[in-house]
Amino acid sequence: VVVRKRPLNNKEPPEDVIAVHSYNYMTLYEPKQRVDTTKYVEKNHYMFDEVFNEEDNNEEVYRRAARPLLDTVFEGGCATCFAYGQTGSGKTHTMMGHAKESGLYLLACKDLFGHIVGQDITVHVSF
Repeated sequence: VVVRKRPLNNKEPPEDVIAVHSYNYMTLYEPKQRVDTTKYVEKNHYMFDEVFNEEDNNEEVYRRAARPLLDTVFEGGCATCFAYGQTGSGKTHTMMGHAKESGLYLLACKDLFGHIVGQDITVHVSF
């Protein structure tokens, strides 16, 4: 399981509630309020297979998280890559990309078809 922290947008409060500490460790700082109205911040620490921060581009996410799945397919295995999260959390940006930055789908297709060029192979994809 991998997670990606997206940059805050202009409509969001400037308080950053997520800190990425390493390639697989992050902390969520969740503002809370007690019954007596005292405010505090609850820290929740999480570990994942990979954690990406807001500076990591789609190429880096692909190289570390999706490309190893393609290697499994080339070795005869099966693989699935999907994005899950709230609306506005960056799924489309990561998977589809945009004019200036390719998404994981395009990056995987380039590697997949580059690997099988000249071979008599049929590719089946569901989307």
